[in-house]
Amino acid sequence: MKINHLFFTHMMVKEIVKQGDTVCDMTLGNGYDMRYLLERVGPGGTLYGFDIQEEAILTCHQIGEEFPNTNIHLIHGSHERIQDINTSFSCILYNLGYLPGGNKEKITHPKTTFESLRKAIPKLRKGGAMLVTVYGGHDENCERKILIHALKKLKGIDLYHFKKEGNHPMAPSTLLIQRKDHI
Repeated sequence: MKINHLFFTHMMVKEIVKQGDTVCDMTLGNGYDMRYLLERVGPGGTLYGFDIQEEAILTCHQIGEEFPNTNIHLIHGSHERIQDINTSFSCILYNLGYLPGGNKEKITHPKTTFESLRKAIPKLRKGGAMLVTVYGGHDENCERKILIHALKKLKGIDLYHFKKEGNHPMAPSTLLIQRKDHI
């Protein structure tokens, strides 16, 4: 199925995330998904966010100031550190590739992303979901294939793949991972 990534992501987040929930943005980037998640969790909600680039953390810190009654935890480091957080999430988002407008040498890698996904799945609450969007601009086809192959081997999840919209090489594709009740 071909989809519009942003519409699909926001539609799924709106369906999954409720006021007061705890969510995680695994690749903060320029903060667009973070802002939408913060609007959904509202006052009293909690957001955890990761990024390996300091400029992303600084940008997102400024965005966070617009939401003074929301608990925001920004972590400058790899999303593999999800294991250090002792909570459950209603929604976890990933945008794989590189920081738009940033250093294209600093990109996500299948090995660390898969480790992060593997560690994050048990942290999803019952009925929770992850959305993993893979952008072009680096070897996204390889990254997507590696992740799909690895994820299919995991037990306790349902995996859905939504192909990229149109033929543009930079168009993203999205993986939806839902936690089954019996993990």
